[in-house]
Amino acid sequence: MIWEKSGTGGAVGSSRGGDDHGRSVVDLVLPGGKEDGDLASCSGSPCTAPSYVFGGVNTSHASGAMSGAAADFKHYLADDFAPWPSGWTDENVVGLMHAALVLQGDGAVEGGGTADPSDEYDDLWGAGRLSARVFDNSGMNAPWRFRLAIRTVDDQETVEVYLNPDDDMVNQALPASVDTFRSAVWWYEPNLASSYPAELWSFLKNDSIGIIAWYGGGYTGQKQRVGVDPPTAIGGYPWSLRVKGMDVSASVDPSYFYGLEKRKVFFALYWEDQP
Repeated sequence: MIWEKSGTGGAVGSSRGGDDHGRSVVDLVLPGGKEDGDLASCSGSPCTAPSYVFGGVNTSHASGAMSGAAADFKHYLADDFAPWPSGWTDENVVGLMHAALVLQGDGAVEGGGTADPSDEYDDLWGAGRLSARVFDNSGMNAPWRFRLAIRTVDDQETVEVYLNPDDDMVNQALPASVDTFRSAVWWYEPNLASSYPAELWSFLKNDSIGIIAWYGGGYTGQKQRVGVDPPTAIGGYPWSLRVKGMDVSASVDPSYFYGLEKRKVFFALYWEDQP
């Protein structure tokens, strides 16, 4: 897989952003290695155990750890999700894998602190440190739900993904105790090298209450997140995550919507009752 990062201080060989369009180069971070300390050879007291650190080593450790996490998550999707459209399965749709892993970033930023759930990606740490979740009753706080979705967005078009559809795809109110929501949206952008990339905005909306969380503005491109934390009240209402094609330029990639003002957008989201 592609997400790797080792150093917080510009360790040699580490990727760092952002690029000319203001995008983060790194999507997620993981430790680059271990500090000194070896329990097997420890004879003194107190014994200093080895600890994982975000500096001092290049991406050799981080990339392997991320690849392993991605493989575990792919296995989870294969075991727990039904076939996706046209006979595909969720774990074989790269865009969904990308969005689902970015969804699990903890929002940490370089130098300490945590970004708000709807802040743009950090230039250096992307969506933060990978904090892997298990989307079942043992790993989530009930009531909860995890969803993956794909939509195609045209220029000036708005598409939506329901947070809580029933079997007939009628959107239902979230349980009253739900107070936490996280989403990640990703798309392949074909025009970064040759022209302006597409500008897409994401927002969480209740048609009765309006928008309560959103992300957009500028050519930041390719990945966005929207979320809310307590004390925001989202339980008891039906919500949808929406993406609007504010300025979708014609694709210059001959293998991807060539000449058309379209982008395929991948959604990953969950909600739960945070204890």
